[in-house]
Amino acid sequence: MDLTGLSHGELDLYLSLCEIKFQNLLHNFKLCKKMLDPLFRFFNRILASAERDRMDDKLNAVSLKFDHFDDRMDALEISQARQNEKLSTIHLITLANNEALEQKLNRSNITAEMVREIVDARINGFQDSLRILEGLITQLLLQNHKDK
Repeated sequence: MDLTGLSHGELDLYLSLCEIKFQNLLHNFKLCKKMLDPLFRFFNRILASAERDRMDDKLNAVSLKFDHFDDRMDALEISQARQNEKLSTIHLITLANNEALEQKLNRSNITAEMVREIVDARINGFQDSLRILEGLITQLLLQNHKDK
């Protein structure tokens, strides 16, 4: 709109009219805002609720993962306890076997020592018999030699 041809009074009137239109527009905006604010709050609550639901879902998923992890740890602890029990049993059996083997070795050592003593006694007896026999042969030879 061309305002150059208007008088000072007309310009004031035009400005007043513009001001009234602006005030009316501002009033309408405030009314719209008052009407739209509850709607925006409603949408905001819906979005916040949806966000809370989404966060709850994520927290539930994390909680399920922790529960699954906890179950796996419990199963692992049970398995480990069973393995420890088996290892303890194997250890006890091994100790018993080692003790039995040690007793066999001790008996074997005793038996070997006894055999060695018997063999030594027989060899000593055989050597004594050979000395006696040698002495007798020497006496016979000396007597034979004197008789001739």
